[in-house]
Amino acid sequence: MRTLIAVALAASVVGGCANFGAVSEFARETNALTDTVRTEFTQLDRLCVQQAELVIVVNNIQDDGPLKDCEHYKSAEGRLAGVTVDVLDAYARALTALADDRSFDLSSNLKNVAGKLHGLKNKDGAPLVNPKEVGALSAVVDVLFDVATATRRDAAVKRLIDEAPNLAISGNVLRSFFVESADAPPGRTKAPYRNFVAIANSSVTSTELSLRGPALRQAEPIRTAELYRELQARKALFRQRVGNSPDSVPVKVAAAIDSWQRALEKFSEEALKPDPKDLRDRLKDLREKATTARRAVAGENN
Repeated sequence: MRTLIAVALAASVVGGCANFGAVSEFARETNALTDTVRTEFTQLDRLCVQQAELVIVVNNIQDDGPLKDCEHYKSAEGRLAGVTVDVLDAYARALTALADDRSFDLSSNLKNVAGKLHGLKNKDGAPLVNPKEVGALSAVVDVLFDVATATRRDAAVKRLIDEAPNLAISGNVLRSFFVESADAPPGRTKAPYRNFVAIANSSVTSTELSLRGPALRQAEPIRTAELYRELQARKALFRQRVGNSPDSVPVKVAAAIDSWQRALEKFSEEALKPDPKDLRDRLKDLREKATTARRAVAGENN
C-alpha cells in the first residue's frame, strides 16, 4: 500500500514538473528565429546606408541628407523592432538557462522598455505602438527580472510559460514590422519594413542611369565600373525584399513568425506534460520555416 502511495505521489510530482527537454527545444527554436530577424535588420540597415552613400557620391551632394531616412528608421521603426527582438531573445535565453539549471544575466538595456517605446512615431507622425503592446513587452521583461533571482526552477519556468499571451502580442508586433496587419496601430498599418525598403530602393534606377551615363564613365571609368557592379549586387538584394511574393524575404520571415506563434500556443499548453507530442510537431514546422527564412535572408536558393 505504501509503495502504491509513493508511486502515485511520484507520478503527481512528475506530472506537475516542466518538461525541460521541451522547454529547451522551444527556447532554441525561438533563438534561431530571433537571430534570423536580427540578421535581416542588420542587412536592411547596411543596404540603406550603402545606397544613400552611393547617391551622395554620384550626385556630388555636399551633406549627408540622403542618410537621414536611414537614421530616422533606426531611431523609430528600428527601435521598436529591435526592442521586440531583444525581449523575445532574452526570454528564450532565460528558458535555456532554466532548462539547464543555470543562472542567467539580463542586459540593462532591457530595463524601462515603456520609456524606450513611449511616443514612437513614423515620419508622418502616426504612433508606431499602442499601450497594449508596450504593456505586453514590459510585462515579459518584468517577469524575466523576477525569475532571474528565483530559487525554484519549476516555478520560474511556470511563470515564463504563463507569459504566453504577452509573448503572442509581442510576436504580432514583430510580424507587423514585416507585413501589413489590420490590427496594428496607425503607424504600422503599412509594414515599416516595406516602406523602408521602398525608400532605400527608390534611388536605384536613377543612380544606375547616372553610372551608365557618359559623364561619370569618362571622368572615372574604373571607379564607375566598380560602383555599377556593386549596385547590381545590391539591386538583386532589394529585388528579394519587395512585393508580396511567397519567395520574398518579408513573407518568409512572417511565415516563420506565424509558425512560432503556433508553437507558442502548444508550448503554453504542453510544456508541463511528460510527452508534448503536438508541441514537438509545431516545433518541427517552426524549424523548417525558420530555416527557409534564414536562407532567404542570406540570399540562398531554397
